[in-house]
Parts: sequence; C-alpha cells; structure tokens
Amino acid sequence: MNLIKVQLHKVQAVEGTLPNGAPGSLNLITGEVRTRHLVEETEDARYYTGSERQLRQALSKKFPPSEVQRLISAAQPVSLGGEWFQTTLEIDMRLWGRMVAKMALAAGCRVAPHLFTSEAAAHLRDVCWGKAAPIGNPLMVAGYERQTARWTQMVSDHPGATNLTPFPDGSHGQMLFVSAVPGLLSCIPKVAGREFWGIVVEWPGEQWSSEGVLVTDTGDGEVAVRDLAQDLMRCKGQ
Repeated sequence: MNLIKVQLHKVQAVEGTLPNGAPGSLNLITGEVRTRHLVEETEDARYYTGSERQLRQALSKKFPPSEVQRLISAAQPVSLGGEWFQTTLEIDMRLWGRMVAKMALAAGCRVAPHLFTSEAAAHLRDVCWGKAAPIGNPLMVAGYERQTARWTQMVSDHPGATNLTPFPDGSHGQMLFVSAVPGLLSCIPKVAGREFWGIVVEWPGEQWSSEGVLVTDTGDGEVAVRDLAQDLMRCKGQ
C-alpha cells in the first residue's frame, strides 16, 4: 500500500535505514534523506545530525538566523551518494491477494455481472473476504509484459497482420482478466499505470477469454472494455 501511495503521489517519503544503520527516511521526489533521531546529547555536548532542512528547522527554534547560518556553514557535510538506503516496507501477500480480489470483483461486476455475481465467482469472493487463498505464487502470475510479448509474436507470425498495442500508456487503473486454462481465472491489476502482482482463483464451469479481457478506468466514472481475442483476430484480418 505504501508503494501505491508513492506512485499516486499521496506520500513522498519511505521509512528505512541509513547507510550508518540509523533509522531515517528517503524522499523519493526530492532525494532528501532525513534522520529519525535528530538530536543526540552527552554530558558535554548536544549533536545534531540530519538533512540541511532538518537542521535549519531545529536550530531556528534555539538560535537567531545569523547563528543558524554560521552553525550550518561550520557543520561537517557527509555525502551518501552511491550508498544504499534500505527500506523497511513489508507487504503481506495474503492482504494483497484480498485487495486484488476486491478490485477484480469491482471491475468484473461492471462489465460481466452474469459472471461475477454467479457461482463461478464464489472463489474470488472467498479470497476477497479472507476465507480462501489465491492459487499459486502471486509473483509468478503472467502479467502485461509477458502477455504483450506473446501477442506480438502471434501477430508477427501472421502475414499481413497489423500491429497490436493492447495496453495504452498512461496513469489509468486497469484490470486484466485471463482465463487461458479452463477452470482458472487470472486477475492482474495496474494501479496508476503501474503493474502489480496478480492472483489466480478457481473459476469452475466458465472460461471467459483465453487471450484476456482488459477493463480500464477511463477517469470519468466509466470503464472501457477490450476483448483481446477479438483484437487479435482483427489484427490478423480475420
């Protein structure tokens, strides 16, 4: 969820560990590295360690501007260029699977309610409510890039075929449904134009589209639907 917030510009910084092992944060937009523990006191002195902006904010509460500038100028600068900032973000894949299931149900009910309100979608609803787990490893679900490469090869092998661009660029939210194997449904989301891990659920008695159905949020409260099997046929002139 933190990664999605960064992509949507809802949050700018991620928490983590600085190269010296101290806790801090990295602003992914400005590049500013901030320490979590700005002040360290001993019996003889008080030490300030942080970004220049942090130091100015802290010192301005105790000293006049001229003294703040003198202290900043006399401080020992440290460059972190080329060093690693280790993030402490963690993703619970069980919760991620539930969220993708919820997104898939919302998208599917808009375009194929007869499928997504039927018993075929019972397993997807069970995942959404935490009653069941998706099938397989979410990190291994075939996504947009692999599908694009497959379709591009299929089109290029057909004489006289036109190009196929199944996934337009942009910041749209998308959900790709693929039912290439009877009895299974893959749901792969894009959030703010970035692909994330998908899930596979049981889909008994139904096979929607072996090549995929793409649902795109058009940004005006509506969705656009593309049956990629039909797109492939058109590209081949069939």
